[in-house]
Amino acid sequence: MKNYQIIGFTLCTFGNILLIQQMRDYIFIAPILAAQVIIWICCSILFCVDISSRELFIAINTVLVIVGLLGILSPI
Repeated sequence: MKNYQIIGFTLCTFGNILLIQQMRDYIFIAPILAAQVIIWICCSILFCVDISSRELFIAINTVLVIVGLLGILSPI
């Protein structure tokens, strides 16, 4: 794994742990929040994938940025 993959996976995992701790009561009530948490967990797993194709690299990183922005904007 490359350095940015390790850093990205660590940050996403830490963020997911904090998110689940803060929202654990609401996750059981609202299925939308549960789906959003599952998407964030899947995105943190994407950092572990070693990508050989440039197009796939751009697509995955675009998805990661969009989901990260949605995660930042959703509490606001």
